[in-house]
Amino acid sequence: MRQSCPATPGQAGKQPFHIPLALGLVGHDGQDLALTLAGESSPGATTRVLDVKAAEQTFVFVDVPSEPVPSLLRGFSAPVELVFDWSDEALTFLMAHDSDSFARWEAGQTFARRLFLTLIEDEAQGRELTLPQGFVAAFRAILKDHAADPAFKSLMLSLPGEAEILEMVAVADPARIHRVRDFVLAQLALQLRAEWREAYEMNLTREYRPQDAGRRALKNHALAMLCRLADVWPLETARDQCMKADNMTDQLGALLALRDHDGEERTDCLDAFSERWERDALVMDKYFSLLASSQIPCTLDHVNSALSHPAFSLKNPNKARALLGAFARNMLHFHAADGSGYRFLAEQVLALDAINPQVASRVVQAFNRWKKLEPGRQALMKAELERLAAAELSRDVFEIVSKNLE
Repeated sequence: MRQSCPATPGQAGKQPFHIPLALGLVGHDGQDLALTLAGESSPGATTRVLDVKAAEQTFVFVDVPSEPVPSLLRGFSAPVELVFDWSDEALTFLMAHDSDSFARWEAGQTFARRLFLTLIEDEAQGRELTLPQGFVAAFRAILKDHAADPAFKSLMLSLPGEAEILEMVAVADPARIHRVRDFVLAQLALQLRAEWREAYEMNLTREYRPQDAGRRALKNHALAMLCRLADVWPLETARDQCMKADNMTDQLGALLALRDHDGEERTDCLDAFSERWERDALVMDKYFSLLASSQIPCTLDHVNSALSHPAFSLKNPNKARALLGAFARNMLHFHAADGSGYRFLAEQVLALDAINPQVASRVVQAFNRWKKLEPGRQALMKAELERLAAAELSRDVFEIVSKNLE
């Protein structure tokens, strides 16, 4: 084990931390091995916590019958960034067999992050995108693991978001990030069509019960994946679920599944939802976030129209954050190549600043990562920051804008 910590002002050389590192070794049969450290007389537990106290330390396990797969940082035993060179095969093995929920989830996230970086580079070089069958097989194994907790399965089947992927690359092309992630989701939906439908049908419930939250999460996740297919059944099922739902989770789950479909099913459900909940301010926040996070071509027009919705007011901080905050996280439309998303948000920051500088200062932080973007979008975002800097701003907003332009 090696550990290090970057220098900070006034501390050029950091002392080693005391890091509790929980780990296990998983045998080829998927079972945890009893762990015996060199010098011990009898086998220990299958999960051991190693006390890492030096800059470099070695721990030797003995009586290991065959080469195992290490399961590291179990239970997120320490708030550290772990670097280990797992093979793709080892990661898929841990995704299917690790007994520790955190380590199993982290194996899936690590594999997904590695895959996204590879596919982004492939697309940049003009190579055809392909999804490794090992990755598909790992997702299939999770979907077929009917003994696992449904809520955990839903988390395991979730991919890193576009904002996280943006932070992983040196120079970010938001449109490419969106295309690559959309490709992966589309392939998982297509190649695992039967498994997603089975997950949906197995987790249907007759009535609302709080203890079924995990089943609803997995069911709605499966429905969203099925709605990526060119099939009629999922869209009709989502509309039916939205219209007949007796709980907010299922209604919103159906709306999320339809969010990116520019068709009558989406329109009908959004209208019904708005009509049903227009007097409930907190629920309408979710409605505005749904509108602003959609990937359909006319999303910016819909967001502009929402500014005039009877239930919306820019003076209401929750409403402003719900609509504008969600739009700022919309990788496809906020980062539109023509700069329209940047212009729209800059205009709303100016309008907000005259009403509530604190909320405006939160919204304007969407421009903080402009230097990480590819040159074209970087120039467009910088131009909007300069336009803001030239306006009469509150101290809250001016501080963020001016620091961004330094």
